[in-house]
Amino acid sequence: MTDTRASSATESEPGPQAQQPADPEVQAARDEAEANFARYQRLAADFENYKRRSRQDLTDRTQFANEELLRKLLPLREKFDPAQHEAIASEETDEHEEGTIVEEMQPGYRLHNRVLRPTLVKVAHPRALKS
Repeated sequence: MTDTRASSATESEPGPQAQQPADPEVQAARDEAEANFARYQRLAADFENYKRRSRQDLTDRTQFANEELLRKLLPLREKFDPAQHEAIASEETDEHEEGTIVEEMQPGYRLHNRVLRPTLVKVAHPRALKS
C-alpha cells in the first residue's frame, strides 16, 4: 500500500515556477493599472480644484452682481482718502483744513470694500504766505 498523503503534500508546495519572474503580460498589465490610477488621482485633484474655483467665482459674482447698477446710482461721499479719491485739482483756501475735499468733480462708486471708480475731487491747500 502506498501513502498518498506524502505525494499530494509535495504537489501543493510552491515549486521553482513561483520563484520565476512574473509573466511580461502580467507586468505590463500592472504597469498600465498603476498609470491609470495615477491619472485618476490627478483628474480627481483637478476636479476638486475646479469645484473650488467655481464656488469662489459664484461667490464673487453674487457679491458684486449689482456693481454696474451701483456705478450709476450711488456716489461715494466721504472724507478725502487717496485710496478712494483721485485729486485732479487743488484750491488755495484758508476756510478748509489742508487735504480736505473742497469740491467733488465726478462721483465715485464703491461696492462692499471694492472701489469701482474713484471720486474725482478738488482738494484744499493753504494759501502761500506773502512776504
